[in-house]
Amino acid sequence: MVNDFLNYLEAERRFSSNTIIAYSSDLNQFFDFITNNFEKLSLNQIQSNHVRAWIAFLFSNKITAKAIRRKISSIKAFFKFLLMKGEIDNNPCLKLTSPKVPKRLPDFISENQMLSLLEANRFTDDFIGLRTRLIIEFFYNLGIRRAELMGIQIGDINFYKLELKVLGKRNKERIIPFSENMLPILNQYLAKRKAFENENDFLFISEKGLQISESAIYKCVKSHLTGLVSNNKKSPHILRHTFATHLINSGADINAVKELLGHSSLAATQVYTHNSVEKLKKVYKSAHPRS
Repeated sequence: MVNDFLNYLEAERRFSSNTIIAYSSDLNQFFDFITNNFEKLSLNQIQSNHVRAWIAFLFSNKITAKAIRRKISSIKAFFKFLLMKGEIDNNPCLKLTSPKVPKRLPDFISENQMLSLLEANRFTDDFIGLRTRLIIEFFYNLGIRRAELMGIQIGDINFYKLELKVLGKRNKERIIPFSENMLPILNQYLAKRKAFENENDFLFISEKGLQISESAIYKCVKSHLTGLVSNNKKSPHILRHTFATHLINSGADINAVKELLGHSSLAATQVYTHNSVEKLKKVYKSAHPRS
């Protein structure tokens, strides 16, 4: 039934491959625990006490609350699927509560640091240098995810309207506007890209002409950020956080930012308003005589 569930997530729920891998790993860990700690149980015999025992086991092994929440979410979804299919009579996760996770503000890069990062003289004029610069421009100017950047094809760019079509989570399509200032670097990169073409239309490719990999994107961003910013995290996602934070701090409508980011709910976007509040608090503390 696990394979049926994973196929359901892929075909009907349109979950990404990374999400499906995570669900598969969580379910395998759960059933390994059940097999090793209880007599052979059928799916219908698994009760809430078995699931709680597994959660206690996770805590005892120093698994973070955030990771445990995700694992519980995986198990809940699986048993909900079984109930829907009539494979079980009762859902053992029905009254299960997830551990609270302390709210943590997203890391971001200051506006002055971003201006410094995007200075042209920090990049070489060869294919790799232009590609690195364009990748960082795309992350910061468009706020897209790493997987979304990987999937961009040249045909997704409307050079006349200055718009980019992006395929987001669960194959949801959205249109993102971009600045005319990006056209020169985009055209320079495309001119260099011609020497590496290999019958594919992906915008970002390797020197072998293949679609760029996630690890290559991560490495090029990390190598460029290292030594230039003080943040501990130097992944591409920090540029997405920076995009959202700078928009919110400049007064952008939160619903517009939600659409640009491709969030399914406003709650996911509201976390960026906290950075704006924290900024106001710092100004207050440094400027008000009674602070």
